[in-house]
Amino acid sequence: MAKGLWAGSHFMAVAIDATDHFVIAEPFIERLLAVYIFDQNEITHLCEAEASHYLHGVYYSVILKDDTPDDIAEYIDEIYGVGGPEDTYMHACRLDQLDPENVIDVSDRFADDDDDALDDTVEYLRGNRFW
Repeated sequence: MAKGLWAGSHFMAVAIDATDHFVIAEPFIERLLAVYIFDQNEITHLCEAEASHYLHGVYYSVILKDDTPDDIAEYIDEIYGVGGPEDTYMHACRLDQLDPENVIDVSDRFADDDDDALDDTVEYLRGNRFW
């Protein structure tokens, strides 16, 4: 794995629409977002042409329709809100094309020299959901 030109980590959180990857029987669900964290300075070349980032799965965020009753919302959150997406790779150019509202710089949450910075940032995101 090739490191970028910069020293240290620069963590970004990203929400990717994963609605099409699920068979959703709930009529109250509008969208399902897969939330990941990745180090913008860590680049991997899975193929010769494109640089990729390794995305660490953090959680799923369920976007409900406005008329969803509270008890149904709690039930849906218990089913879909537990766990997160599997880790994956994504080409950097695809990440660059995402809506800026779905990308958050979280690099300033913890000290860069902390060996546990990634784990601490993942836990921070799970406790402070942005989407």
